[in-house]
Amino acid sequence: MSALGDYFKTDAGSAVIGGGISTLLGVGGGLITSNQERQNLKAQANIVAQQTEAQIKVAELQLQQAQILSQKQTGGAGGNTMLYVGLGIGAVVILGVVIFAVTRSKSE
Repeated sequence: MSALGDYFKTDAGSAVIGGGISTLLGVGGGLITSNQERQNLKAQANIVAQQTEAQIKVAELQLQQAQILSQKQTGGAGGNTMLYVGLGIGAVVILGVVIFAVTRSKSE
């Protein structure tokens, strides 16, 4: 063991120890730097994702606004059309029930 201790006391041994320490510090510094870079990239990705979501919401609002303007220009014909279709079907059903009741009472 004393030979090993004597080796580290020499210039070559000191260089090995100093080189090992500086290598370890370099690796540790590199890990810290790469971790910070990863965190920065994640933060940038989150910012881009939030911007994209905001743009999508703006586009959806613009689409809704365009649909509302379109309905106003047509005079709301889409809503009235469904009303007329519903009234027509209701009238046919009522007429069918009346005809069924009248024919049934005549057959009795």
